Amino acid sequence: MLQDWIEAWAVKNNIYIRPNPKTQEFPDFYLSKSNENSLLEIKSFDYKASPNFDIANFETYVRSLLENPKKLDAYYLIFGYSLNDGQIKIEGLWLKRIWELATNSSAWSLKLQVKQGTIYNIRPVNFISKKSNIAQPFSSKLEFLEAIQKVLNEYNKTKGLHEDWLESFKSKYQEATGAFLE
Repeated sequence: MLQDWIEAWAVKNNIYIRPNPKTQEFPDFYLSKSNENSLLEIKSFDYKASPNFDIANFETYVRSLLENPKKLDAYYLIFGYSLNDGQIKIEGLWLKRIWELATNSSAWSLKLQVKQGTIYNIRPVNFISKKSNIAQPFSSKLEFLEAIQKVLNEYNKTKGLHEDWLESFKSKYQEATGAFLE
């Protein structure tokens, strides 16, 4: 419902927006005519709880970054909502990049959804918490990417298979964007 509303709002306000025809794939929208630039993903969560959505499937995201390095710079538009008597009320709205949403955990260098030893999804930091001892998001793209590399090096399924993933990504990112990751 929020995706439909965002699209209608953008069109009404003369903002270029194009939905991804592959509705179950990243990103939800393209904000340019390119399929590589200006990517927008929509996320939402019950504001009375903590942000508990999946940012991305871990393995798919890691693989897709090598295919489209500009995906790292995608925006995430996040709605915190409440539902009362069938009415949705937007309680908060955030625009973030993935490294501003992700954090570490006590078990991994990246907060992950893990079931029976299998990694599934990257999970968000609780960015609405007012507690001082809450985990903080990564401070940079590189810090986030280093956490991915560490998971790849430690996860039994990927250990030894992707030792040069970060260096490969840095090279592809520089080629695609002209920017260095250091």
